[in-house]
Amino acid sequence: MTRVPSRAGALRTRYRAWRRGRPFWAGTWTLLAGAEILFIPLAQPSLMIQGGIAGVSGLLMGVFLLVLGLTLWLAPRHRAVIGVAALLCSVASLVLSNFGGFLIGFLMGVAGGAMAVDWMPDEDDDGGHGRRSRPVPDWGGGHGTTGPDVPNDTAPAPAGDSEPTPPTAS
Repeated sequence: MTRVPSRAGALRTRYRAWRRGRPFWAGTWTLLAGAEILFIPLAQPSLMIQGGIAGVSGLLMGVFLLVLGLTLWLAPRHRAVIGVAALLCSVASLVLSNFGGFLIGFLMGVAGGAMAVDWMPDEDDDGGHGRRSRPVPDWGGGHGTTGPDVPNDTAPAPAGDSEPTPPTAS
């Protein structure tokens, strides 16, 4: 007798596949950083270090990090650019937003941005997009070179010559 998966089990499986196909934890840390940095200017005035116009930059940094965190979840292909933007915004929040949300928001934003830049999709996971990620080309060919394979019997042309030097017979 085969067991039919429950609706909750199917939803859990789909959620796991969705989560693994994107930098989920990077987006989560970036969202938390944005919420924390955004919370400080909206808190009681006695909690804030900078108020007034200077507090507006804290609101902007928080909203920007929230948008970046959501974008990491919804557009995982742009993770590197979004990660760098999250890192820059987190570092800027140190100066512009109450020491980056009392350093807590800054550290969460740096962690989220760094994870976004470092994240790579699994080779066997299509990320819910219906297509597989491209394999990394092997430029070395196992010969210890860093570029495309070049035959070893031709010498590179010296600077100033227009024609390559023919190989010498030994």
